[in-house]
Amino acid sequence: MAYILGVSSGIFGAVRGAEPRERMEYAGISRKVHYAIYKGVKFNQIDIESVTEFKEPALKKHLHAMRNLGIDYAFHGETRAFGAEVPVKLDSAIDDEYSRSHLRLLTSLRKSGELKAKYYLLHSSESEPFLRLRFALQPLMLVDIWGRPLSVFLEDKENEELLDWAIRQEFITRLLRGSLEEFIKSRTETLKFTERREATEEDIERFTNEFKERFKRDLNSSEPLYGAERIAYYIIAKWMEMNKDFLWETIVKQNVEEYEERNGEKLEVTMDNPKFREADNYQLWVPAVAAKYIWGHFNQEKCPTGAVFEDPKKILEENKLYFVIESPMGPPGHEKLNRLARPLHIHHLVKAIGSEWIRVAWDFEHILSCDIDVDEEIKRLPDDAGSLIKVIHLGWPTPIGPAHIPIPVGSEQQLILYTWLYELRKRGFKDGYLIFERGAGKDPIGKSVQVMRWIKHELENDTPPEKLPDEFFGLPRSPLVARQRLIILEHAFDPLKGVLKVPEEEHTLLSTAAIRAGKRPEEWKKEELR
Repeated sequence: MAYILGVSSGIFGAVRGAEPRERMEYAGISRKVHYAIYKGVKFNQIDIESVTEFKEPALKKHLHAMRNLGIDYAFHGETRAFGAEVPVKLDSAIDDEYSRSHLRLLTSLRKSGELKAKYYLLHSSESEPFLRLRFALQPLMLVDIWGRPLSVFLEDKENEELLDWAIRQEFITRLLRGSLEEFIKSRTETLKFTERREATEEDIERFTNEFKERFKRDLNSSEPLYGAERIAYYIIAKWMEMNKDFLWETIVKQNVEEYEERNGEKLEVTMDNPKFREADNYQLWVPAVAAKYIWGHFNQEKCPTGAVFEDPKKILEENKLYFVIESPMGPPGHEKLNRLARPLHIHHLVKAIGSEWIRVAWDFEHILSCDIDVDEEIKRLPDDAGSLIKVIHLGWPTPIGPAHIPIPVGSEQQLILYTWLYELRKRGFKDGYLIFERGAGKDPIGKSVQVMRWIKHELENDTPPEKLPDEFFGLPRSPLVARQRLIILEHAFDPLKGVLKVPEEEHTLLSTAAIRAGKRPEEWKKEELR
């Protein structure tokens, strides 16, 4: 499969104040899918504002008719960018959010498969940023990566050492009802008062076991707590560290290497190291834990006590439907705060899941808005990483989003996009979907589809950016173009006229030849620009 060009449909929420006729174009999936017909492409990425759109009357009939016209489509899942609270947070460790997200994902994938969509796309992370959890009041009903109560996770025989570690970490226990040390001290003093004796080793062991049971009960409580989710992330991070988890070894290792390059110092990689664990360095390990929670949604069969939920991979395989994971947007003030935003980390996640039906989406505008250097991110990719990319969203590459500005013909933005795509092609992105995501305005697409056609043509010809032909920039193949280019070169030094101390020439080589042929300088200058 070569590159397939497409556009996005736009959303009803963006035209609420428009004329009724314009609003009708976005009133449900069957209306949105028509948008591609008039834009010169045969593929439409339909923006889903609510799962209720899948229950639109006669929807299957309308989409069947579109497929008969040669129009294919995919779905962009619900996101905060569409103007509503995000109902799918696959990286959440809160019980209600985990289960709701999983069940809603199953519904969306199943409906997408029934409607013959090519892929279903979601942002990687739209949960409350980890740094801001201390301001978020959350229930103490925490779950592990498979959706089990965290207390059950800690009761697994292989996690006994992890539980012993957790109850001794003051940065965890201070979020609950005090430390193990304080608990034992209180029990010891009570023993002195009631039984008039000192605590023995057996007493200390008994007090420790009591504290363990209380600790596990607290992790399955509906009591609200500021930043409760941090406890689950700390514990799962240590579990990943202890087990040398693939996502820990890849994501954290990469982050720490970059940290050491920037700061010129070595960093001890362990959750026991406050410098690694806290302050701004949370970004070193939080992406790995967020990725592991998403991994858990797609690996239910690996849960030690049996699957908690239905495995989404079965739906993907049965319907030959791709699930595509895209970097979220980084709105002003939250540029670096998303739990999982870097495409490099998402690549590691997709590789860890190991399904041919789960792939990566790149959106340059989103990546830039998250304060990520696109050139550096591409350089750090593994050589074969492009083979995991299924979708790339194109548009004016701006860090201020959501912009979705058309790509000007012959612009610097067009060349920048091509250069990035060329580098990704060298790493294996040989086929997939190139989608222009439309914005608002009277001409939301402009000449972007034509620009994408030129990009597609030159990519498939493996043309290096420095060897792009004039046609790529919208210039016709004509002697006139060559003539204009030559004239530009001839007059490149015109701004220096009058400032040189040496005698200046008023005519070029061509004009000199014209003078020798009998033409006066005045005549040549009139004819030069004909």
